Amino acid sequence: MFQEITKGVWHATYDHTITGGAQFKTRMTLVRLEDGTLWMHSPIPLDAELVAGIDLIGEVRHIVAPNGFHDRYAADAKQHYPAAKLWGSPVLRNSKEKPPIDAWLGETEPPWSNEIQSMCIEGVPKVDEFVFFHRASGTLILTDLLFQIRYPVNALTKTILWMGGVHKGKLAQSRLWRSITKDRAAAGKSVEKMLEWDFERVVLAHGDFVEGDGARERTREALWWMLEAA
Repeated sequence: MFQEITKGVWHATYDHTITGGAQFKTRMTLVRLEDGTLWMHSPIPLDAELVAGIDLIGEVRHIVAPNGFHDRYAADAKQHYPAAKLWGSPVLRNSKEKPPIDAWLGETEPPWSNEIQSMCIEGVPKVDEFVFFHRASGTLILTDLLFQIRYPVNALTKTILWMGGVHKGKLAQSRLWRSITKDRAAAGKSVEKMLEWDFERVVLAHGDFVEGDGARERTREALWWMLEAA
């Protein structure tokens, strides 16, 4: 069931299991727009209970597949909400899942841009992750750019987190980004621009929220590898 993060922002999680039994909670985030409709970020599988919960909050009019790795359930979400517009990162043109994207992020000005700002983390074309800032709640919404998983469910999950450099429950960027980043300076400049947003909360697709006065500084510290090259 959905839980409210702050006024106008909700989330629900799904236990995603990968080969070998490692398991990671994956978060879907909902934002209520000023017109009362809903903006859905990174859909998870929608069962009857989740759909009922969403319907109590409002009508989904926008669905966002924010990077090259979080499109698996986008088509299913579109089926549940056929009147919604599905926005996708341009890298998904090459997706095996072939989600029925209606508009590409960064190429078409979204009608929600005055309420939710968005930008791409440049220089990492394989991920092509878009990050989002909900002005009214001061919430930064990320997908795979950062992790903060404090309680891995099993030993294999713990090992994978350790290998990725995102263990011990700390806010951190996976080492995978270093291996797939093509233009570190461009990525760093994107992060600098993102840090200009006046956020006080970070909602992650994987792991616990970051909240409070230190949210921006903790985010800056966690993204040091990119920022050093800006």
